[in-house]
Amino acid sequence: MKQKLRRFFSVVYYNLRTRQKLFIGYLLAVMLPCLLMTALFYYYLHGSVLDTDIYSVYTLSRQAASGLDSALQQARSITNVLLLNFDFNEILESCNRDNDYFEKRGNIIKLSHLKTTLQEYEAVHRTCFYFSDSVIEANRDTLFFLSEIYRDNLLEDIAREPGDQFWTIFTNERRIMGGGETLSMMQPLFNPEDMTQTVGFIRVDYLQEDLRKRIESFLPTARSRGFLVDRRGDVLSRGGPEGGEGGLPVPLQELLAGREDGEHFYACMDALGEKTLVCVNPVPAGGMSLVFFTPFCEIERSDSLLLVLAGILMVTEALITLCFGGFLCMSLARSSDLQLRLLYSQLNPHFLYNTLDIINWQAIRLDAPEIYQPLQALSRLYKLTLNKGSTNISVKDELEHIRLYIQLQNLRFQNGIRLQTDYSPEVMDLCILNMLLQPIVENAVVHGILERPEQSGTITITARLSKGCLVFCVEDDGVGIPPQVLAKIQGSPYQSEGYGMQNIRERIRIAYGRAYGISIQSLPGMGTRVELTLPAERPGFSRPEPGE
Repeated sequence: MKQKLRRFFSVVYYNLRTRQKLFIGYLLAVMLPCLLMTALFYYYLHGSVLDTDIYSVYTLSRQAASGLDSALQQARSITNVLLLNFDFNEILESCNRDNDYFEKRGNIIKLSHLKTTLQEYEAVHRTCFYFSDSVIEANRDTLFFLSEIYRDNLLEDIAREPGDQFWTIFTNERRIMGGGETLSMMQPLFNPEDMTQTVGFIRVDYLQEDLRKRIESFLPTARSRGFLVDRRGDVLSRGGPEGGEGGLPVPLQELLAGREDGEHFYACMDALGEKTLVCVNPVPAGGMSLVFFTPFCEIERSDSLLLVLAGILMVTEALITLCFGGFLCMSLARSSDLQLRLLYSQLNPHFLYNTLDIINWQAIRLDAPEIYQPLQALSRLYKLTLNKGSTNISVKDELEHIRLYIQLQNLRFQNGIRLQTDYSPEVMDLCILNMLLQPIVENAVVHGILERPEQSGTITITARLSKGCLVFCVEDDGVGIPPQVLAKIQGSPYQSEGYGMQNIRERIRIAYGRAYGISIQSLPGMGTRVELTLPAERPGFSRPEPGE
């Protein structure tokens, strides 16, 4: 081999012209320092960038645990609302006597009315009740006899330890129609005159399919797995490749060894047959834990490392074009997706939504419409904001979101804000990014109309299809935007401040690409016009990643 190399240099290189030899020497003189610099930078930056990627995965796992906790908290909210309800307490008191047919029928009617009022808890699939045959005269799809718990060998743990809420999995139920496998919370009900006697149960069901989708929406890579486990480490729900089949790869007791109760943490260990990042986060609402397993090799070859290398190699444009161009496009696509998911994961108003429901029930009980009517509007607004964890929303729901926002503002400003909409029916089922129009409307209200002396005005929203694109126009007759402020909004992203327009512009760029965006026109004293150009996408549309 050495002889062949010597022969090559002695024959080929010797016969080259002087200009060609100089070019080769110049090329080596440029490439060698670049390669050396790349190696040095990679060596020093690899650790810090890898730590950042690990923390991003850990952050996603914490947001997933927070979302699950908010959903499971709805079960506790339901039981609290029912225990405060006058009709429900009358049913509990009737457990002390043998009711006749008409009293049993009355109890069923009361329970049916109560079940109807619980439909606002969107994360919950179904609420069921267990009572003795002295309380209800017939059992239906959500009404069961108390004896069934013991006859079917259900919930032996809670039967032995009354007073504790208990979570269990129901499969292949013989009488409940609709839905599928559920994760259910059982809440015992006690005799008001003897708190040691269990007279019934409230059962709150969550569809396993919904829980799986919630978990998988936060998994950072295609090979990641997520497990919702109870205190014993038994798997209650899971998500990941092939549904994340199988038990917990590492026993929960081993993961929690030496850790405090309720502690959030992550660690690297051998699992899934390779080095794996394990993120453990408590879900207090059910006394559970959410455990994410992500192969370490998936993190090491993540987009951030490729971006570091591409940024360093930009010193030599030719090298980037020839060697790293494709990797850079792929990296930007994956990085964009991660940025979007982290941005949406910060929108987490579940805790406020649950609190509003409790206050709303109290207001209804006290017959205070001036309280519960705006609360219902606000609860509906937050439900649309949560959007079942989806980053996309239909145009119809986004416009409803805006209508509720204006309704709430008008409660404060004496109906001084008028909303007009003009759209064609074919745009209503199209999908856009969630919370895309609402910040623009909020700017029009706060910075436009409410700064007028009379604090009143009109906002007009139009939506149309133009050349295959969905075009929104939001106009107001407020005070307008001063030229110097408008220049900042339309200028560099590092100079843009206030009004939240840069956030919207960046979300559109990340999700759809630079072909779409936002434009703003405004004259002081005349109002502001904001126009958004988006792709016309329908539900289920698979958007190609940038660079494809």
